[in-house]
Amino acid sequence: MDRHLDQLVACEIEFAGCDGTRLAGTLTLPRGTGQFPVVVAVHAASGGTRDVPLHRHLASFLPSLGVAAFIYDRRGEGASDGRPGASLTVLTGDVRAAVSVIARQPEVRASRVGLWGHSQGGWIAPTAAAGNDMVAFLIVVAGSGVTPHEQMIFATANLMREAGYPEEEVAQATHLRNRLRALRRDRGSPDQARLLREAKAQPWYGLTYLPIRTGQPTKARSRTRPSSGISTSAPHCLSFGSLRS
Repeated sequence: MDRHLDQLVACEIEFAGCDGTRLAGTLTLPRGTGQFPVVVAVHAASGGTRDVPLHRHLASFLPSLGVAAFIYDRRGEGASDGRPGASLTVLTGDVRAAVSVIARQPEVRASRVGLWGHSQGGWIAPTAAAGNDMVAFLIVVAGSGVTPHEQMIFATANLMREAGYPEEEVAQATHLRNRLRALRRDRGSPDQARLLREAKAQPWYGLTYLPIRTGQPTKARSRTRPSSGISTSAPHCLSFGSLRS
């Protein structure tokens, strides 16, 4: 998978997310001079860092074809600040901020910046691209044709059935998600907190994709990342945005 790493140049970029949160990413470029088209990766629900295998594959494979790749750590994960578990609206805003920053990099051809969204990113990427003249193309992998709520009801029910849970408990999990959806407009609702607290005692809770912990800010993780073998000697990559201290 990493056979092309010796042909690549990468640089670290920090930028401000949609609300000023500091986000960190890597722009991986093909060797050579000039400006390159670039793909900005949009995360799935899991694997929100640059170091997951699928993202490393993009970073090694795309530049070998003459296309740059920009992959950043989702807020609250990896080397990015912020809280984990942000709404799709916030994550969409972060993608738009990433596109704006990458389009201004001197090695990037601004008219050829596109989005690659996987799974949950199949909802976020099209939303970020809609009405955005800076996005030239869109790639969706394993996207869903229904709403996130419908998709997660389906996924949770199937995971529970595969794990051997009876239909009664599948119905309990479905009811939980429907009740939480009804309460989502009031994030401080004591009913929401109570429902989550009670549900966490159930053995099937880990299959629901609901939060393990809520309302806890997360500092940036260690910024020391495993060596990828990619050269980081590119001198012209820039960081943009008003970053909060």
